[in-house]
Amino acid sequence: MSLANDSFSDEAVKHANLELTAGPYRIHFVDETEYTPGSADNVRSYDAEYGTDAEAYLSTHGVFCSSAGANIVSCVIREGGGSTTIHEHSAVVVDERCFVAVGNSVFALSLPDLSLIWKQPADIASCFGIHYCMEQNCLISHGECEIARLSLDGEVEWTAQGKDIFTQGFRLFPDRVEAVDFENQRYCIDLETGTIKET
Repeated sequence: MSLANDSFSDEAVKHANLELTAGPYRIHFVDETEYTPGSADNVRSYDAEYGTDAEAYLSTHGVFCSSAGANIVSCVIREGGGSTTIHEHSAVVVDERCFVAVGNSVFALSLPDLSLIWKQPADIASCFGIHYCMEQNCLISHGECEIARLSLDGEVEWTAQGKDIFTQGFRLFPDRVEAVDFENQRYCIDLETGTIKET
């Protein structure tokens, strides 16, 4: 890992918007709104860069992995679609993989080396968050326009759309998703089939 001031604990942790734990590893996520690929003026530098080309991205998230306070590796992810920021549902850890929602896509990273396993577009606009359903052993993407079920290998198994964007609520249950659109219309989506019902 290479940080501009070479201090993981002081720099990355201080600015982290989300921290997850996976066994002995701590994964920190940082919004990188001012990051420019290839620029010497970036506050932080990264070991790897993933995502779309420099002219098309709107969202940029930094990811750092450490163990026992020691630096391991870092990466930065850029993606297009609608703009996203880091929050409590921006990433989830399952076994030895970390799944991150950036822009309109979900990225799967291996732990602890943060190498890219796969990338899958999950919405036509923004992917607000990514969730893990243990009972179904799958990922659920809370998109702006679509709720999607993804396998842990990145396959889109179904998508469901409402009448408007899903901005007013999202709850994941073992057998269903309950979502609310911009007009406060409520939807119940079956996790197995993706069948959507208005309630």
